[in-house]
Amino acid sequence: MRLPRATAKQAFTLMELMIVIVIIGILSAVGMVMFGGQSEKAKIAVSKANYKSLIKYVQMELFQCNSGMIDYAFLPPGVSKGSSKCPITASQTAASLINNSCRTGVMSEFKNPYDPKQRACKLNISYKNDSDVGYFNWSEKNGYQHRYSACWEKPCSNSNNHKIVIIDVTK
Repeated sequence: MRLPRATAKQAFTLMELMIVIVIIGILSAVGMVMFGGQSEKAKIAVSKANYKSLIKYVQMELFQCNSGMIDYAFLPPGVSKGSSKCPITASQTAASLINNSCRTGVMSEFKNPYDPKQRACKLNISYKNDSDVGYFNWSEKNGYQHRYSACWEKPCSNSNNHKIVIIDVTK
């Protein structure tokens, strides 16, 4: 009976390990250059998507409320009655409902991609200050209209980086 031969332990040499580390370093440097600006592009895309989604949500709720399809608008999930019955007859009524939705309702679920701890929706007449980037701003314009605005990229004063929509809340 033959005993198995003892085999020598095989290991990587220091040179082989150094080559692997250099290759990983080169690949990570190339990756940083190629994908470095992607997070900024993603924030811009999320800000635009938030704005479009929130505008559509406001328009849908106002349409359903003012056309008699629902009795109460802008309610938080699971709530069937609100403080103001449809149809909406004044901007102040809509302002109260939208403000509540921004704080506790559906609109409160949207986050500012530039500061994820903050809700995207806020009552604010400003939209051209760089501090407004990523926010969905709304304000009363007069007795029956609201202004909805957003800035998705700095500088917010650049007309390509923000948008404004005026909506009649009583129609």
